[in-house]
Amino acid sequence: MCYLHRIHKVDMAQCPGCGALRETVVHYLFECPAHLHERIRYFRQWRRKEWDLSFLLLDPKAACSVIGYVRDTERLVESFGKLRDHA
Repeated sequence: MCYLHRIHKVDMAQCPGCGALRETVVHYLFECPAHLHERIRYFRQWRRKEWDLSFLLLDPKAACSVIGYVRDTERLVESFGKLRDHA
C-alpha cells in the first residue's frame, strides 16, 4: 500500500492484486477486484457499514472481519508474516 511503500515495507506503490497504479487503504479494502471474494465474505454482514472506513478500522465489532480479510487476502504476509486464526 502507498503507506507501506513510504515506510519501505514494499518496493512499489502499485497494487499487486490488480495492477492499479496506487494501492491505498481504500483501494485495498473496498475497490481491488482481486479481493472481491474476501470482501463479500467478511464485510457484507455489516450492510451499509461495509463501506464505512471509520467503522471497519475503529469499531471493535468489525475487528474480526478486518483481520480475517487481511489474513485471507495474504496481502501483508511478505511484510508482517501470516496472521493466525482468531479463536
